[in-house]
Amino acid sequence: MNETYPALTPLTGQHPGGEPLPGVSLYDVSVETRVSKGKGGVRQSDRSGFLFTHKGYSGPGFLDLSHYAVMGMERNGVKPKLTVNWIGKDVAFWEGVLKSTTKGLVPNLFKSENLK
Repeated sequence: MNETYPALTPLTGQHPGGEPLPGVSLYDVSVETRVSKGKGGVRQSDRSGFLFTHKGYSGPGFLDLSHYAVMGMERNGVKPKLTVNWIGKDVAFWEGVLKSTTKGLVPNLFKSENLK
């Protein structure tokens, strides 16, 4: 018999920059978590809906991963690392853009790259 643990639960934590954003929802957001070291330790959500709540995060993407995060905390006693890709661009893309730009404002950078 397997032990039970909470699943499909919203995750708590501070919002980016410490700003309260409850009710804000985003789409086309990629969410992944690292639950253990080594091969197979990274889990990525199959769904992209994302919602800021009063106390943290919810939505289909986070609910998909919440059971991995909770299981990791139960087994290892360590909070797993959660990574959110807000606009679908990878690290290599941002490194290239930021290295090619010496000055300017972020909104102008977004415009130059046709990002919303």
